[in-house]
Amino acid sequence: MTRIPCQIPLMLLAAVLGCHDSPTEPSVSTDAAVTSSAAAAPLSFRQVTSGGNHSCGLTFGNRAFCWGSNDNGELGDGTRQSRSRPVLVATSVRFIQLSAGTLHTCGVSSDNRVYCWGDNLEGKLGDGSTSDRLSPVVVRGDLLFQQVSAGDDHSCGATLDDKGYCWGANILGQLGDGTTTRRLRPVAVAANRPLRQVYAGGRHSCGRVPGGVALCWGHNANGQLGSGRRAGRLTPGVVRGQLRFRQLAVSFASNCGTTLDNVAYCWGWNQYGQLGDGSTTDRLVPTRVAGELQFSSVAPGGSTSCGLSISGAAYCWGDNRFGQVGDGSTTDRLRPSPVSGGLVFKGVSPSVSSFQVCGVSTASLGYCWGLNLYGELGDGSTTDSSVPVAVREPA
Repeated sequence: MTRIPCQIPLMLLAAVLGCHDSPTEPSVSTDAAVTSSAAAAPLSFRQVTSGGNHSCGLTFGNRAFCWGSNDNGELGDGTRQSRSRPVLVATSVRFIQLSAGTLHTCGVSSDNRVYCWGDNLEGKLGDGSTSDRLSPVVVRGDLLFQQVSAGDDHSCGATLDDKGYCWGANILGQLGDGTTTRRLRPVAVAANRPLRQVYAGGRHSCGRVPGGVALCWGHNANGQLGSGRRAGRLTPGVVRGQLRFRQLAVSFASNCGTTLDNVAYCWGWNQYGQLGDGSTTDRLVPTRVAGELQFSSVAPGGSTSCGLSISGAAYCWGDNRFGQVGDGSTTDRLRPSPVSGGLVFKGVSPSVSSFQVCGVSTASLGYCWGLNLYGELGDGSTTDSSVPVAVREPA
């Protein structure tokens, strides 16, 4: 399959992928043990999450494993060596939730602390520094979190008492504290209501209040704040449409959510049809995903989005140059297209800024599809796949 050209239309992806003269250029451990039949059994995952060119999974033992690119320590194994199969994150901390960002990863521990690792140029690890971390470090501030979200150059989360906090880059107000000042540790989001979840995107963020109202703030060039305008905001504003979301997800410059009656809506950047409404027109307010499907969850990626029907069938749409729609083709899709293989999923996660998708089946096995330049599919190879492939056991 053709590798990514050096002229990438996505603003963020040039920094993530770079421009490579050859698909063999990245240094990736493809594991000589791939051919061994005596390896350990595949991991059973309760959650998977796709970042830039890496992915991570959380086991039922609350241990974190990651795979893919590791130039900035985003796998958390104490090295900068990329891995094409899962590697255990180097910590004794047990996690209840993970979130993979573009070049970093964060997780909520079993005692409700947030730990982050990887790139820290803008302070998005929240440890008070701008030093990269090759293994997890605790976010400063003695806050107890129920949820965390790793974005591009910032991170956000919601505490147990439904307060929103963000940290990292803030040049466009993505931290929501009313300023454009970078923060090396969590700062409170200036919301006038509780926030049950807070999600970090590219240069914007969104939150969901108890009851389902969505709020967004930060950059708005593509309408990702859902305000009906393109003007940015330094503090949270209500997403138009009087919709109540049961579930919300945020990516580079677009957002999606499912309402209480299982209808999927997306808004923001739509160059590749990632909003799923049959067009490539940016939407400044939530727009219904085309078709009559009922969704239990929906999530946007960098330029591809995916959702789960209430029966657990996976559908994806948008950019498909590396097969990340998962339907066996490399044809872009402007409407939901069923993922091949007949698998039933309980979770699916498109990459926040790159071209792979990972999911966890109802049998608790990990599957990924799309770009595999750095081993981000976790199958022990660096071969792209336009259909789901099983995440392999650790080497």
